[in-house]
Amino acid sequence: MTDNLIDKKLAFLYAAITDTVGTIRSLDVKNQIFLGICLIPLAQIKYFLILSQKILNCNCICLNILMVVILLFWLLSIVSLIKGIRSRFNPEIKGDNERTGYFFQPGTIKNNKYTNDFEMMYKKLPQDEDTLLKEVAFEHMKLCLIRDCKATWHNLFLVLFFLWIILGIILMILLFSQGFNFCIE
Repeated sequence: MTDNLIDKKLAFLYAAITDTVGTIRSLDVKNQIFLGICLIPLAQIKYFLILSQKILNCNCICLNILMVVILLFWLLSIVSLIKGIRSRFNPEIKGDNERTGYFFQPGTIKNNKYTNDFEMMYKKLPQDEDTLLKEVAFEHMKLCLIRDCKATWHNLFLVLFFLWIILGIILMILLFSQGFNFCIE
């Protein structure tokens, strides 16, 4: 391979890694903001508990089931956000036993001590251009896997979020149509 082509491939992979990391960060920020929004009802938990008790006492099975489904979707949306935010360290790429994963270096710090010595890390550095390109491409693949996992959890959250919002609106309409008293005595 010519040096110019190698430089272009490396530049391409570094740009791809930068873009993927940016996407991961933006997904994390969005998930954190949505988590804050989803936890807002906890500030009024006393009101929601009293209101839920009143709905349960109205002896309408459909309203009771709808309320439980809304609660379930709310809880599942929070779980999906937490799963999307959590860190994923050194995902395993199947079919590649040659790559050292030099960029990522998992497990280098344990109990506030550096576990790898310099000589060992230096020896792991790619020794030729082809190996260097493969290492960088391997790291990009790992980042893409992390991005895709976070995006999957985020997309699941969006579905659950809109379901519990829409079902909540339907519940409110049904309660208003029955003359339900929202005042807490």
